Amino acid sequence: IDRTSTESVGFRAITLVDKNDRSSIRDAVFETGNMPVVDGTGTTAYLVPESALGAGGIRITAPGYRPIEVAGDIPDTLSLTPWFGGKLIGARIFINPEGGFGSEFGIGNLGLSGPHVNLHVARYLAEYLRAAGAEVRLARATEETLSDRDIVTLTNQFRANRYIEIRHRSAPSDTGRSVTTHFFPGSQKGHAAATDIGDALSRSLGINPSFPIETVTYPLQQTACPAIIVEPPSLADTDEELRLSEPWYQRVQAYGIFCGILANFGVDDAASLRVGVGSEPPDPSVAPANWLVTIDSTWRLLVSNDGVATFDLLPPGDHRVVLQ
Repeated sequence: IDRTSTESVGFRAITLVDKNDRSSIRDAVFETGNMPVVDGTGTTAYLVPESALGAGGIRITAPGYRPIEVAGDIPDTLSLTPWFGGKLIGARIFINPEGGFGSEFGIGNLGLSGPHVNLHVARYLAEYLRAAGAEVRLARATEETLSDRDIVTLTNQFRANRYIEIRHRSAPSDTGRSVTTHFFPGSQKGHAAATDIGDALSRSLGINPSFPIETVTYPLQQTACPAIIVEPPSLADTDEELRLSEPWYQRVQAYGIFCGILANFGVDDAASLRVGVGSEPPDPSVAPANWLVTIDSTWRLLVSNDGVATFDLLPPGDHRVVLQ
């Protein structure tokens, strides 16, 4: 970029780099107020209007990095801090929300569809993964269901680093309310992923983890990457079905799986942030549920029916909390 020519027409050339390895950062968005002034999708070259720089500051976001706000005399090069040490930046995660219809695939006593829940949890999981810098592909975005052969083809064409199948079914569990994970027999990396994700999801749901189970399915056998199935507590439990019909609980499940993926990629940050919503003294007219909690303009959970949202594996340090 010729800085002289850009300055003559009222623009500044700003370079963004990774704070750790100084690599260039792609796909950043520059905003002033709530209005984007530069949408850098697909590029590392950012031309920012001088008028925006003088309008009270700019907020910069990029997938995989903590947002920053800058104002005043802004340097030509800015560094952004990667989330989780950058361990998910560029990782390719294929998510298969199990589809299908009928009792075989999960219909609760009250009529909630397992494939419907699978898709919602998968979408929230994709949101978290993309915010951490991962590339994500979903096997489906609608009620349409692909064959196992097509799913394997898509996974391998995507060159996925992990295959995660989400499965809510209605068969009663012999072990009560539990999380079950499956992996292909003999796959050490699959066993490790199943363990990490099963443990993290169990912790998010407040239940005891169970040992991963060896299972043979076409996708687990034929994908060219560690592949697992995640099966949260059964829809056969009516209380579980009622919880699963609510977005706050779908997000909790997605965030638990996300934390398991982080752990499987070597993230071991131990900080946990618990946000409670209510009034003091308690006011019956103030409903604690349905508040959206956003951490650092990135991580979002809805508070539970008792007014609590818990964020695990956050990097230690200060965090900005916003309630809506």
